[in-house]
Amino acid sequence: MMIKLGLLGEHLSHSLSPKIHNLLFEELELEGKYDLFEKKEKDVSEFIEEVSKKTIGINVTIPYKIKVISSLDWISEEAKKIGAVNTIHFKDGKKYGYNTDYFGFSRLLGQNDIDVLNKEVVILGAGGAARAVITCVRDLKAKEIVVVARNLEKATSELENLLDKDIRIISFDDLEKENKKGYLIINSTPVGMFPNIEACPVSDNIIKNYEACVDLIYNPLETEFLKKARLGGKKSVNGMFMLVAQAIASEEIWLDKKIGNNTIEKISKRINDKINIILIGMPGSGKSYIGKKLAERLNREFIDSDEYLQNLEKKSISELFQVGEEYFRQAETKTIRKISLEKNKIISTGGGVIKNYENIELLKKNGIIIFLNRPLEKIIEDIDIDSRPLLLKGKEQIYNIYNQRLKLYKKYSDYIIENKTSVDEVVDSIISIIK
Repeated sequence: MMIKLGLLGEHLSHSLSPKIHNLLFEELELEGKYDLFEKKEKDVSEFIEEVSKKTIGINVTIPYKIKVISSLDWISEEAKKIGAVNTIHFKDGKKYGYNTDYFGFSRLLGQNDIDVLNKEVVILGAGGAARAVITCVRDLKAKEIVVVARNLEKATSELENLLDKDIRIISFDDLEKENKKGYLIINSTPVGMFPNIEACPVSDNIIKNYEACVDLIYNPLETEFLKKARLGGKKSVNGMFMLVAQAIASEEIWLDKKIGNNTIEKISKRINDKINIILIGMPGSGKSYIGKKLAERLNREFIDSDEYLQNLEKKSISELFQVGEEYFRQAETKTIRKISLEKNKIISTGGGVIKNYENIELLKKNGIIIFLNRPLEKIIEDIDIDSRPLLLKGKEQIYNIYNQRLKLYKKYSDYIIENKTSVDEVVDSIISIIK
């Protein structure tokens, strides 16, 4: 029997939900179909009535998580507390509403050994996602919950039914001024989400004050917020497990079947396995050689962006530079735009790819960027100047380029690997990051 499910929302083209549910159908050996239903607000009530006759259930995403409540016969306790529904079950002619974001977040905490019992928790943002998080950590007996909002009056109004003596609402400025230490800080805002990947919701000083940092964002996999937390030695967790866990919780309701965390982990890993590994660094830093070795070890396809560019343009790098560096950089971005659509690849980039921020945005949409930092003296020792148009003035030019680009390599990389040991050791280091 075919199981028919779907997602109701306004703009759904980038949703991962079909992928997650289809992977679950595979894992459970079920025949299922998960559709996307993009609807205007005026059509939501009528749509729910129609779809209730054709499917056993649907998920609901922004901006309709509150709107759908009026169309339901019953809603669960967690959905009442949160004031929003993201899962509807059609059963025996009735419509039942749940909020599985609550269960998804709870499972994310448990999976990462984050225990909020009698601990201080800070939640950045006061929107729909924050409501589920607030309800969850309160039910898990957090000692103090601080909600940080841009608009205090609006946040107080929207969270009115959730507020009690253990919950405070403060501004981002107040958070900086108080400078208090706590256990867990959670970003439930869109700050740092693709394409604005350089943004961070709070300062480094705030991040240093907490033992664990969770970001509900999963694109990019590591936001600037989480990168700073990791580099500061903090536990850092992105929203991918929660995304999959809330989807699985919906399936548990629809199928009346318990699905373990091992299945959630397996599906999360299968989604992450599609992520590209991108190598950046100076000319001569070993990107192509190490990239090929890495591709062999991981059984992935290797792409050299410079070779890809030459095939695309039907010209060599030198010929493209003869037209002008600006012309070359435009062609490079066109190439990166095509490569960024690839999945599960190892990609070696040209040394100057970081000069255009658009390249970084494109690559991070479906990739982890690793900076191969090879000692400059080794680069100078080995590099073939004749094949590098920007280095034709001599090896002293390498110093100038290195000094210009080093900050950008560090800034835009998710991880830095020091390439000063054997190739196998460098490849092992990259594989450990991926795992």
